[in-house]
Amino acid sequence: MRSIQMASPSSEIASPVEPTSDTSSTSAPSAPIYRVFKTRWYILSLFALLACFQCQVWNTWGPIEVAVKYGYGWHDSTVAMMANWGTIMFVVMAFPLSYFLEVRGLRETVILVSALSAIGTVIRTFSLGATYFTWSGHICSILNGISGVTVMSAPPVISALWFPPNERAFATAVAQVGNQLGSGVAYLLGPYMVPDTGIPTNETLLMSPLTIDKRMIQRDIEWYMIVTATIFVAILVLVVLYFPSQPSIPPSPSAEVPRTNYKSGLISIAQNPNMWLCMLAYAIPGGVNSGWAAVMTINFAPVGIDEAETGSIALISVLSCAFVTLGSAYGLDHVRRFLKSCLLTLLTMSALFFAWLALLCLQFIPFSKWQIYVSTIGGISCSFATNPLFFEYAVDLAYPISEGLVATFLTAFNNLIGMFFLGVFFIPNIKFTWMNYVLVGSSLISIPLVLLTKGNFRRMAVDDGTSSIDQEGYRIL
Repeated sequence: MRSIQMASPSSEIASPVEPTSDTSSTSAPSAPIYRVFKTRWYILSLFALLACFQCQVWNTWGPIEVAVKYGYGWHDSTVAMMANWGTIMFVVMAFPLSYFLEVRGLRETVILVSALSAIGTVIRTFSLGATYFTWSGHICSILNGISGVTVMSAPPVISALWFPPNERAFATAVAQVGNQLGSGVAYLLGPYMVPDTGIPTNETLLMSPLTIDKRMIQRDIEWYMIVTATIFVAILVLVVLYFPSQPSIPPSPSAEVPRTNYKSGLISIAQNPNMWLCMLAYAIPGGVNSGWAAVMTINFAPVGIDEAETGSIALISVLSCAFVTLGSAYGLDHVRRFLKSCLLTLLTMSALFFAWLALLCLQFIPFSKWQIYVSTIGGISCSFATNPLFFEYAVDLAYPISEGLVATFLTAFNNLIGMFFLGVFFIPNIKFTWMNYVLVGSSLISIPLVLLTKGNFRRMAVDDGTSSIDQEGYRIL
């Protein structure tokens, strides 16, 4: 069994208020003391910032694909491989990094992954020719892909260690939304700093007098790399300066309960049918949706939606995901006993939106652009909103197994499903209409999987066992 390590009170910005002594009751046993610190919001915000720019680095090349192909002679396979490194490194490093988090704690793990991404982005800033730039891009993608393991699996750890029960789902959602917003940042910052105006899009225009100089494109890309590296170095400095693993006093009864050791936790998860059902219910739609989002331009092409408009849909979807996810998580924190019902509702809505989209793309119903926008944005938003809910649900089912290990278990299989989905595109002469059926089916199949899970909310029961400590019982320091 592993006991939770307690940070010293001096590591907090504000020291906890000690309970006043009562000489008339010195013989009575003292009640457990739980506190929440204002610094929890700083810790969460800094991690969300890290998550945001980790995703921005992962999505660097898609929004400026035309420019980097022209400026450095990259091919479609090069651009695709830069993104694929994220999934590959997640599968390779998922459990080693979760073990590191278990043994070394949150602070050292976050410093490590921040340093990896910072080093990778700095390497890309050196202008030593096209060959070096390509290799530096691969190195950065590999290092940043390793960072993605902690970015995706640590949110429930932060929420459990720093936040009271009535804020945990929202805290998990904030960290995950931060990562999602990084994709939107890439779509905004990339084309702004590296515009593709004047870049020829086919060989017949290469000799045109209006063709832009390649060196100008390279300089734009270099400045983009410098800005990204500067941001990540600043994040690393902030993490090193102040990012304690946990507060000096736990925020809830469940936070102070010792977690099972790593090996025992893995065995318990492997032997728990509820965890497998929950993992499949999360990973199947999550992996399919992430894979589909990467190639939705192909899906929209037959109905006349071009790349520019697809980018607009993707950007609006990112913003919509943030609002729907945060709203759902905030509501769940106030009705925690209805977690399973909330999951089923969002999965059903996601399936209905994607069914609507499939009927449009397969041209079974009259087409209109507003329907494409609404069905796509609605489906993606409802699907993404299930992420923090699934994390909280799985952690409750597995408690007292560590939150980091549970989250790694979920996200590792999520990435595997995404790899399988994208792998189908390597089958020769395969049509693309299958994507629509899989998109709908992935959401539908999750509904019975969630229904089959037997809710055993052990963590919630531990917290509810101290019902005398309600929201007003937490003393804000």
